[in-house]
Amino acid sequence: MRKLMRTITSAAAGATTAYFFDPISGRGRRTRLRDQLMSKARRSGREIQKKARYQAGRLKGVVYEVTGKANGHPQQAQAMIQKIRSEALGPSGLKSSDVDIEVDIDNGEVHLTRHTEDSVAWDDFARRVQDVAGVEAVHTLTTRPVGAESIPGG
Repeated sequence: MRKLMRTITSAAAGATTAYFFDPISGRGRRTRLRDQLMSKARRSGREIQKKARYQAGRLKGVVYEVTGKANGHPQQAQAMIQKIRSEALGPSGLKSSDVDIEVDIDNGEVHLTRHTEDSVAWDDFARRVQDVAGVEAVHTLTTRPVGAESIPGG
């Protein structure tokens, strides 16, 4: 049995050698094989890079979810402001002109400047901001609405 396997292996190796080193067509066959192997290697490399980028993105998302904070980049501050507007401003009944929002990403602090006299909606908005993920502290500053006049005797 061992002798038969050795004979079959030797015959296969001889046929492969004859196929690739044939004086007429061997060079083209070797070139085609090399091109196919290189293509496969490039394709595999791209797949590995794609999977690595995907996993890096997932890891970044997990870190963000665990810490609840962004890395302090201006784009992340803008994203946090947009998140506060969508999650807290609309449901509270205030308009975007009624409030100025500033975010300190490093500390998770949100600074709100009030431009409305509707204290019920303002309190609801400030409470909703505190519930937004990533917000650690909310600081408010009240200003008089534009065009509002002081009440005499008050």
